[in-house]
Amino acid sequence: MIASWKKLNSYQKAGIFSSLLSCISLLLIFILGDSELIISSVWYLNLLPIIALVGSQVSGPSYVAKFVEFLKNKNKKNDWENKFTFIGLLQAFAFGIVLVILTPFSKIMQPVLTFCSTFSLFSGFFSRLGTTISKENNRPALEKYLIQACAILSLGLSIFVIATSAITLVSVVGFTTAMSGGLVLPIWLGAFYFACSFSGAYVQTGEYLGKTLSSWFSPSHKYVKERKNEYKGSAFGLSLGAIIGIIAVVALAIAQPHIFASLLLTVIVSSLIFATCTGTTASLFSKMAKLKDKLSSPTSSSPSTIFRSLEENNTKENMKKITTTNTPIESQIESQRIESTFSPLFSKNPRKKSVPKTRSFSSYEYECSPKKSPPCDNTIKRSKSFSG
Repeated sequence: MIASWKKLNSYQKAGIFSSLLSCISLLLIFILGDSELIISSVWYLNLLPIIALVGSQVSGPSYVAKFVEFLKNKNKKNDWENKFTFIGLLQAFAFGIVLVILTPFSKIMQPVLTFCSTFSLFSGFFSRLGTTISKENNRPALEKYLIQACAILSLGLSIFVIATSAITLVSVVGFTTAMSGGLVLPIWLGAFYFACSFSGAYVQTGEYLGKTLSSWFSPSHKYVKERKNEYKGSAFGLSLGAIIGIIAVVALAIAQPHIFASLLLTVIVSSLIFATCTGTTASLFSKMAKLKDKLSSPTSSSPSTIFRSLEENNTKENMKKITTTNTPIESQIESQRIESTFSPLFSKNPRKKSVPKTRSFSSYEYECSPKKSPPCDNTIKRSKSFSG
């Protein structure tokens, strides 16, 4: 069991840990009597909370694992994606701790859920922004363009909402209440928190919309082919989230028409609820499907890698045996011959190495060389020996 755990990479470990964490959190919510946090007496308010709870607890640790994998890989460049991910993790941790300290909670599990949602929100938002300007990330260009477009539009829209003091108007119970959590912070920090959370919902939807379109129109793309299950999970989650979003908006319009007081507010609230539903649901299914991709093809135990390592070990052992039994010149010739024979088994581009020609100079020597003048007759004289 321990040996199998050590073979997993950071993302696989984070996926297993976060799945167990979400199951434990759900059990504690019901055991401690805090079921009101995810279950309401109004049916349409129960469409998203459980999905959002599990999604936030699965999403947050995945970004930590992403940064840990970068730290382990010494050959990977420290590009914008990794910098933005690190910035997002720092801000997520700081805001999560501050909100837990300053917010008055009435339920025992509320601090845990608040920290997890905040951590997932900030780490995901900044990591997605980093992928759009990263030169090392090879995802399809359509995804990057959609993320950039959603980021620009949503940031502008969030500034408008802040300027018109309409933050509380876009906070809908069961869907977007987390965005108003920054009201306990100082004004400028609360505005920054709302802008990031508001924009994060649209950016998240833009990413998974791009993945869905890429899986439909660019299935042969190398990046898409390597993450087949992840892209299928995104498409399924986005479709399910769209259905939940439409039902939620229609139900709210019928039951709470005061939320849609004006045309502009109707557009903002409806689009925000729809983006929250689609992004949250797509994120959960995409992360779980990505874990399946990682587990189904672990690089550390692939047959080609094992075969290659065995051939390398056998060749090294043969070279050691030859070196200990033969003379230096014969060992060099034999080692090069064996290396050229076995190198195609573990090298992608084996180089043909020629065996250098050697001559024995036991008692003979050349009298002159081609570079010397005058030209010689290339005769060989026997070396004279002198005695005392």
